[in-house]
Amino acid sequence: MAWGGSACAICRSWQRQVFCAACLARFAAPPSGAGQALGAAGAVCAVCAMPAAEPGALCARCQADRPPFERTIAALRYGPPWQRVIHGFKRLEGAGWSRPLSDLMQAPLRAAYAEQAWPQRIVPVPLARGRLLARGHNPAWELARCLAAQLQIPTQPSAVLRCRETPSQRELSRADRLHNLRGAFVLAPGAQGWFKGARVAVVDDVMTTGATVTELALTLRRAGVQSVHVWVLARTPLDMT
Repeated sequence: MAWGGSACAICRSWQRQVFCAACLARFAAPPSGAGQALGAAGAVCAVCAMPAAEPGALCARCQADRPPFERTIAALRYGPPWQRVIHGFKRLEGAGWSRPLSDLMQAPLRAAYAEQAWPQRIVPVPLARGRLLARGHNPAWELARCLAAQLQIPTQPSAVLRCRETPSQRELSRADRLHNLRGAFVLAPGAQGWFKGARVAVVDDVMTTGATVTELALTLRRAGVQSVHVWVLARTPLDMT
């Protein structure tokens, strides 16, 4: 679905871009460092992008229980006005916003990999079949395919499959989310060779507790992936998890 231009998705001012220059300047500040969530105050954990004591340090949770992924790069802080925008993006009416939203991810990504090798594969977090049919599109795939084209990194929409429906995660604790997702992902037949020994970036629209990317990273590591990085459009702050 292409954006024909009518009103800014944030302030509703009349113009031809999805987000007007004034809203981008106000709500999407430039990254303060690799892995730093845009608009978030203070330092964030180098692994999960939650608050940390200082830039590059690990948060208490990652020190106590290191996730199966190496780092998280988040473009935005999940909250007003992006919360409303992302809700629209999850619905089919916002499918045409994938390019401008993926553009917001590029500056922090390029800063994060200025002196580090890029991942060799991009994997979108898959949706279960029922949820995909209900929504009409997978926001993670919409972002992944745009980033793959922009960064010249290969991706496949169904290299990893969600093999079962899971109850909504919305009201669950992190521990319950992890239990809810156990065994939810499998590699597609023949996909293991595509992953074996590779550096992989997992792409999602929002990261809340990290349970989804944790389970997906475990699946990829069992398949022989060398390392897993997480790229998200928005990271939910501590007081919203």
